[in-house]
Amino acid sequence: MLDTIIVDFTGIATLLTAIAGVVVATKTIPLSRFHLNLLIFAVSFGCLVGSLYMSNVLKLLPCELCWWQRIFIYPLVPLSAVALYKKNTSNLFTNVTTLSVIGLCFSLINIYVQSVPEASTLIVCDPNNPCSAIDVIALNFLTLPMMSAIAFLFFLACAWAARTPVDRMETTHE
Repeated sequence: MLDTIIVDFTGIATLLTAIAGVVVATKTIPLSRFHLNLLIFAVSFGCLVGSLYMSNVLKLLPCELCWWQRIFIYPLVPLSAVALYKKNTSNLFTNVTTLSVIGLCFSLINIYVQSVPEASTLIVCDPNNPCSAIDVIALNFLTLPMMSAIAFLFFLACAWAARTPVDRMETTHE
């Protein structure tokens, strides 16, 4: 019961992240680079905690593609934390873009493999823990790779929004 509530909460958080990504990408609410970095830190930290909770508490073993997605999400936590601490985002958004594009590719491959199980023969997966297995479905439609893809798209939206300064303070210092 509690696991279902937590998984559905994760799904709701993912949908809110998607909505926030649209707001950021369309610049409906203009945000400074500091605030974009703060959002990247919060979402990447949530992804880190959520994935560790799924594997360590719920005992769901990540498949090969899930490990690759984690490899590209986990570095965003220290990168954004250091940028917040030093108040320097000069290279952050380039790094975020690079990690997110590669991670998004792994997410999309995982979504495809889960949607078309025959496609799992195209990649090397552990037969005891196949990438085509769907262990978690939040809100009756969100799988873990879908949540990962939404997070990567959110990071890309933040990096895209950070291309140009939006507040007076940034325009005088760049």
